[in-house]
Amino acid sequence: KQDGRHNMIEWSTASEINVEDHTLMKSDDAINWEALGVVDGEISSNSNIDYEMMDVSPFATTYYQLMTTDIDGTTSYSPIVSVTRDSERSSEFLGASPVPTRDIVNLNVYVSADDNITITLIDISGKKIFVDNRAISSGDHQLPLDLSNMTNGVYMVTITSSYIQQTHRVIKN
Repeated sequence: KQDGRHNMIEWSTASEINVEDHTLMKSDDAINWEALGVVDGEISSNSNIDYEMMDVSPFATTYYQLMTTDIDGTTSYSPIVSVTRDSERSSEFLGASPVPTRDIVNLNVYVSADDNITITLIDISGKKIFVDNRAISSGDHQLPLDLSNMTNGVYMVTITSSYIQQTHRVIKN
């Protein structure tokens, strides 16, 4: 789906057995494909798993396809879906990707004018884990946030600025 100046791709699996990873592919013509990103799969899961990934540089119409690779190297492909862009929006915190992550999560932010932002990471109990203030220029930004030293779990990331006050959930596994 379109999410501001970017596209947010979300998918779910009902169960996973021996899945090495999921590679999200993108294309502007549904013929020539490039990898947008990779998230680790599960060796054994009988429950729903939700995934999402942000495309920070979509085309006017972007085609997406998910390639799933099993630990034995077997690959399977999802049906192709597309997102056609329409009007743009103002400054916003567009999300974090990949979710879930093991180490680095990218905070996807668009600001319409130079600004100062505050990034706050909060654990599930509401405790502030991390606060960072940054000057940011207008435009699209992918701000890396290192979660490798954090314990596995659900966190909330809030970005606050003159134009933005939005929170997104991230999962560290």
